[in-house]
Amino acid sequence: MAVLDSSEITGGTGRFKGAFGIITLTETVRPVLADALHNPVFFASTGEFTGTISGVAGEVGQDERQ
Repeated sequence: MAVLDSSEITGGTGRFKGAFGIITLTETVRPVLADALHNPVFFASTGEFTGTISGVAGEVGQDERQ
């Protein structure tokens, strides 16, 4: 099964305060384990994220920490 999911980023906390952008996850999911009634209960997932997130502050270096 293929899954396509897009998310809009509109901010966050810490270094992500003021961040914005859109990311998309393209994922393939397949069952790898079933129960006694042949219902899938465990899945393998592979995929990739694409997109851009802007406005992320750089990490604070050791010398800049307070």
